[in-house]
Amino acid sequence: MTDFDVLVIGAGALGSPYFNFIAKYTDLEVVLLENNYGPGLGNSFRNSNSQTVHIGNETTNYSVEKTKEAKIASGMILSKVSQLPEDLAGEILHRSKVMVLGVGKNEILELDRRYEWTYPMYPGFKKMTGKELKTVRPYLMEGRDPDEKVLALYDENGHAADFGLFSEVLVREGEEYGGEFKPHHTVKHIYRENGNFRVITDRGEFTARYVDVCAGTRSLQLCHQMGYGKDKFMALLGGHFYNIVDFFDVKKDDDALDKTYGVQKKGIPFAKPHVDKRFDGSWVIGPTVNPMLSPEKNNRGSSLEYIRGLDIDLDTIKAIIGTFTDKKMVKNDDGRYVDEGMGGEMRKIIASNLVYSLPIIGKYSFLKVARNIVPSLKYDNLKYSKNWGIRPQIISKPERKPVLGEVKVVIEDGITFNMAPSPGATNGPYNARQDLINTARYLKAGIDFKRFNKDFPSAPINPVLLIS
Repeated sequence: MTDFDVLVIGAGALGSPYFNFIAKYTDLEVVLLENNYGPGLGNSFRNSNSQTVHIGNETTNYSVEKTKEAKIASGMILSKVSQLPEDLAGEILHRSKVMVLGVGKNEILELDRRYEWTYPMYPGFKKMTGKELKTVRPYLMEGRDPDEKVLALYDENGHAADFGLFSEVLVREGEEYGGEFKPHHTVKHIYRENGNFRVITDRGEFTARYVDVCAGTRSLQLCHQMGYGKDKFMALLGGHFYNIVDFFDVKKDDDALDKTYGVQKKGIPFAKPHVDKRFDGSWVIGPTVNPMLSPEKNNRGSSLEYIRGLDIDLDTIKAIIGTFTDKKMVKNDDGRYVDEGMGGEMRKIIASNLVYSLPIIGKYSFLKVARNIVPSLKYDNLKYSKNWGIRPQIISKPERKPVLGEVKVVIEDGITFNMAPSPGATNGPYNARQDLINTARYLKAGIDFKRFNKDFPSAPINPVLLIS
């Protein structure tokens, strides 16, 4: 049995920066346990996500506060990468032109409203009409009904990131500052004993004064196992993409459609299908949303463990039903009442995605959605991709609806459970910053504020935050 001050579970987008922060900015002894053979090989891996660094202006279901937070979080990633050797920084971070496309009166109105309060935060953000798009992004307009109105918000200053490689860099640096990284360690149980925590893995036991669980789809399972977080339920969703083939002339227009998003409905946690250009030059559109029973890719054995730990009770059933029946009638600008509850939209999303998973007919159905962004796409231009990821969707039992963004269960006696669905990769360092503060406060440890604030000027830590 090995003793540490801090034990971290999971070397992904959140666990890696947290491990790095503890090792680099405190004097605490820290160990990082990872189920895989290296850091960033789960949902942070380059082929398991859309690789977008979300700065906030492109995500239309964000509130004002969430948008501000995203800008700070993305700034932390940019700051860290800028400190790396140029060749390594170039492997992690790529410039990406980002666009949000609104189609039809309602979506255009929503983009107009959003632009009014986001423009001061993003000076490079600008509007584009259909006429301008014919020149800047011709693929968005070719084949579109001439009478169909469109509006785009466009930013040339976006980025895409290899979050898996970023995680690996953070872990290796954490090791240089004295942290210990232990791959191939699957955590089975966590026990509270004699004021500390005993962590049981398939390769031995560890004890620690503080535990931070950043285990993605397994975080809530471990949380429930300890009797915490019973007011939350986790649904597993697989995000699949289609490759766009024999369509884009990459040599002719290398930057076309780097990232093109649709307008998302407020309160809905799933992204609309969007077009992404990946690091290898390939183009994809997606994701679809598919219910899953396995919390880990390529590990069917994890399905049984997930099912056993579902902890379904009457409140869970009520929460699931509430998610699909939520109704909220609101008077719109035309004086008509419309349903702005999430129930109808959630039913539509799940039903549509079930159809997308069917052979032949599924691709035809998805093609209709894809043409909302790229009207001239044909059936043969879509090829089902083998690359996909799993995201945990947390549902609040008391509120009976999905939780948008990250979920953090902080237990006062020294353990934190993090569940970070999209855009959790972008927010990883920002959430790790909060966990760093919580850990130092609990263990009454010091933080090298001067060094941290120099490294991350967009998210400085005020020493006052350590005062309980």
